[in-house]
Amino acid sequence: MQPVKYGGAVAAIVQAYNARPENEKVAAYWSADAVTPVRKVIKDHYIADQQQLCCYCRHQLETNNNAVWDGEHIIARETKPQFLFEPLNLSVSCKDCNVPKGTKNVLKNKDRKTFPIKSTDYIIVHPHFDEYDDHILWFGPVVAAASSDSDKGSTTIELCDLTRYGKRCGNLKGEVFDQRFRNRIGELLMSRDQGDATEVLAELALQIKKLPEKK
Repeated sequence: MQPVKYGGAVAAIVQAYNARPENEKVAAYWSADAVTPVRKVIKDHYIADQQQLCCYCRHQLETNNNAVWDGEHIIARETKPQFLFEPLNLSVSCKDCNVPKGTKNVLKNKDRKTFPIKSTDYIIVHPHFDEYDDHILWFGPVVAAASSDSDKGSTTIELCDLTRYGKRCGNLKGEVFDQRFRNRIGELLMSRDQGDATEVLAELALQIKKLPEKK
């Protein structure tokens, strides 16, 4: 992901804020009328750079309408207002990810004063410092942490409630959705070599044959 760059009048607004004493940097300034052009530049940049994909769930919102997207502060602005306009702390997210994430801590050292610039400084998948697919895998609506993950995937899944997509399929009926089948799906997701995956797939194929044919 490419960080946003500020220019002209927008850069002046950002520079003026960054020059304030620390005790005068407040999260509420993000919503001030004076910041409207800055928010637009930020959202327009990340909507395009992320190709209309939420930075957390990677689901697409096929619109450039700023009102649909949340300007996302990876480290919540309520907890670290000094990073309000830091490009590496910004992205866009869908509201369904941003709301459950809220002001939850995402740092290994939540008391840190300077801006963390390493992947290892964060407990979630960072859109600027991490490769998403190294940590989170999607199988249709089913999400799982990658087997090689260092807990970042599972933490992000929990903080942003990424299991919500799978829950919407919870009303599906049929023997194929019994507990043993779900357990085997989990084993497939966590397979570490082709042999393990092939064995699980063979059993799943037998279970799938029990489903009614498409009408």
